[in-house]
Amino acid sequence: MRKIVTVRQTYFPMIPTTSFLDRLTQETGPLLNGIWRLIDSIEITEIVGTSGYDFQIFDREHGTFGFPELQRSIVAADLHGCLAFVRVGGLDPVEAQRALDLGAAGLVFPQLKSRADFEKALRLLHYPPEGERGFNPFTRSGGFGARTPQPVGNPICFPILETLAAVKDLDAILELENIPLFYIGAYDLSAQIGRRGEMDHPELLALMETVVGKIRAAGRAAAVMVKDKAQRDFYLRLGARVHVHTVDTGVFRAALEGRLAS
Repeated sequence: MRKIVTVRQTYFPMIPTTSFLDRLTQETGPLLNGIWRLIDSIEITEIVGTSGYDFQIFDREHGTFGFPELQRSIVAADLHGCLAFVRVGGLDPVEAQRALDLGAAGLVFPQLKSRADFEKALRLLHYPPEGERGFNPFTRSGGFGARTPQPVGNPICFPILETLAAVKDLDAILELENIPLFYIGAYDLSAQIGRRGEMDHPELLALMETVVGKIRAAGRAAAVMVKDKAQRDFYLRLGARVHVHTVDTGVFRAALEGRLAS
């Protein structure tokens, strides 16, 4: 008589953020490496996750991720030990809530202009009384009702410094706690200083050096986009050790054009 075996499906937990945060404080050792994601593709998520990257930023400001697609990619990233951040479109409480409920390791906030904006971003990440995040233990981040919410620690606030208004208010912004790293949006800053896309212009490089210096002096980590060895070496000299290796669309275009050229 054939024996029927019942297999219990195990809920795969989200990745703890503690290791990532610990590595942010290191002055030496391996860099933290990530990539911007515009293309909604679970296959690309798995390829990135199995290629040694520490994190992916799923972009809902410029990318094609709807919430069902976002959930699939967050789960896939988790399965491969790659932290999943979500760039939301702004300071929208509902969008932030939904991304966190899906299990995002943290949120990336664009176009912030003042200390008040950064304070609002922090409040969207946390439950009362520290914040204003809605509480529902039946979401993925709550283990679908099987355990208490946020079993692996608080989500990471990962804001973008990409406006001159925020740069001018940076000293006040750095007084805020619970922002362990800042992404410096060099492309937007280049446009704001009238040097759009001139990524090697001395005025932009001087601004980046000032911003990275202030962030590092405050004991926080600076994240930057690097497109080649020269940029990597420049930012390493400044102390920026979280590197985002451009965008999936650009990586594929460069690879395809390179194959034709060769």
